[in-house]
Amino acid sequence: MQAQAQRQYERIEPVRYTRRPRSNRRPLIQSWLNNPMVCVVLLVAVLCMLASTYVSAYAAFTEKGRSRALLISNLYRLKKENEKLRLTVDQLKQPDLIEGYALANQMKQCQATAYVVPVGNPRVARSTVALGVR
Repeated sequence: MQAQAQRQYERIEPVRYTRRPRSNRRPLIQSWLNNPMVCVVLLVAVLCMLASTYVSAYAAFTEKGRSRALLISNLYRLKKENEKLRLTVDQLKQPDLIEGYALANQMKQCQATAYVVPVGNPRVARSTVALGVR
C-alpha cells in the first residue's frame, strides 16, 4: 500500500530536488574585487586603455591637420605659379615680342607672304615667283 501511495504521489506532483547547501566560499570575482590591490590594478589598466585611445585619436587628428595644411600651402603656391605662367604666356603671344626674340637670336624675317594671282586660266599660275618658289 505504501508503494502504491508513493507512485500515486509522484504522478500528481513531480519529485522536487532540494538545493545543495551553500558553501562558505565567495565567487572568484567577488573575492578579487574585495582585494584593494586588484581594484587599483584594474583601475590603472582601464585608465591606461582610455588614455591610449585618446592619444591615438589626437595623434591621427593632428597628422591629418598637418597634411591638410601642407596640401593647402602647396595649392596656393601652385596657383601663384600658374598665374605667373599665364602672364608669361600672354606676354609671349604679342607679335612685337616674338619679333624681338627672333632678331635677338639672329633669325631672319622671310619675304612677304607669297600668294598666287590667277591670270587667264585660274588653275595654272604664270610664274614661280608668285608661288614663292625660287
